[in-house]
Amino acid sequence: MKQIINYLESHIEPLIDYWLSTYYVKSDEYELRKNVDGFLDAQRKETLALFLTAFENIRKGACAVPVFEEIGEDRRDMNTSFKDVYTNYHAVYTAAIEFVDVQIQTGKADFSLEDYSKFILFFRKLELNSGRHLFEGFLKRQDSSY
Repeated sequence: MKQIINYLESHIEPLIDYWLSTYYVKSDEYELRKNVDGFLDAQRKETLALFLTAFENIRKGACAVPVFEEIGEDRRDMNTSFKDVYTNYHAVYTAAIEFVDVQIQTGKADFSLEDYSKFILFFRKLELNSGRHLFEGFLKRQDSSY
């Protein structure tokens, strides 16, 4: 499994580009902000930082990315719908798994079935555990007027 995580980390930019072009550009959040100068580049940088933080946490033995709470708060403040936050969040994980699968299918990477299975299970746990932080941040009350 560690080999797959290392592979993703060394191919992080193509992975992010895959997610952006396959999923994010179809989101309501993107549609609302696509004409804002620098927005897509900022989204790309934010996603890169999140993945790098996730990889750092994984190396430390953690199976969560608590910084997602701040992302949830930001999305709430940007008036992104809960549906879009939910969909975009899970699409990142789907895109990462698809990216690995494409790399295997095209012969660009070779991982054992055991490592791939362990990676999928771990990645799903990471998705579940980190998602809790994202949604807690999104659902936090900004002030008492909510």
